[in-house]
Parts: sequence; structure tokens; C-alpha cells
Amino acid sequence: MQGRFGAVLVQGDDYLSKLSRYIHLNPVFTKHMRIQPRKRRIKELRGYRWSSYREYAGLEKPCEWLTETPILAMMAGSGKRKRQTYRRWVESGMAETDEEFLKVLKEAAWGIGDRAFQGRIRDLHTDMAGHARRPEDVSFRKAKSLRDPE
Repeated sequence: MQGRFGAVLVQGDDYLSKLSRYIHLNPVFTKHMRIQPRKRRIKELRGYRWSSYREYAGLEKPCEWLTETPILAMMAGSGKRKRQTYRRWVESGMAETDEEFLKVLKEAAWGIGDRAFQGRIRDLHTDMAGHARRPEDVSFRKAKSLRDPE
């Protein structure tokens, strides 16, 4: 609802897991929800239908199109324990926000990661854009086709 979907490069598992938690906690970080008791916020998060959190957390059967394996692979345990670990980890994020990660998100012009990662991505983009440039096809400028408005 806030514009087009955009893919963003992410540096490593640490940033990826924090990004997943940040996205799943969005429904309970609204002005209205921030002032609610933690138990109510957890209940709202677990019941929020417009998120994949319920599938990741093992509260609902995963949809066919959802691939939660990369995120769950970072969690301790095996099988259902991974989903429980993810649920505990995400819900613990309600107690405090990761200010450093929020700062990275705001400054993420080239991807989510540290300054060196963003610099490498910027340089790679500049290099690839330079190789992709082709001279303008000026033949279109000469083509004129005047038509009678009728």
C-alpha cells in the first residue's frame, strides 16, 4: 500500500534475520499498538492475517508459495522447534527495538548492510551501468511523420 514492491540486497544472515523480524513486527509497532500491554500486542501479532508471521511461527500451515526455509534455517533446533525459536525471537523484539538496525534501514540506499557492503554494491552498480551504456540511436530523431489531424 506504500508504493511498489522493491527488492533490496541484504548483507548476510544477521541483517536478513533482523529484517525478517522487523517486517513481522510492523503490525504491532503502530502508534495505537505501542501503548498496549505486551500480551495484547502478542495476541494481535499472532492473529494478524495480512502477514506471513503465522506461517513462520508455526501457528498456521505454510502457503505453497511461501519459502520460509532460509530464515528458519538460521534458528536453533530442528523441525517444529525452529518455528518456536523464531516465534520467541520475533516476539522478544517487542520489548525493545534494535536502534542500530533501524538506522541501517533508513540509510539503506544501496542495500541493507554496513557501509563497506553498501560501498561495494554502489561501485558494482556504477561499473555495470558504465558497461551497459550504448550510444543513443539518433536515427529516430530524423524520422518525422506528419499527419493531418483529420
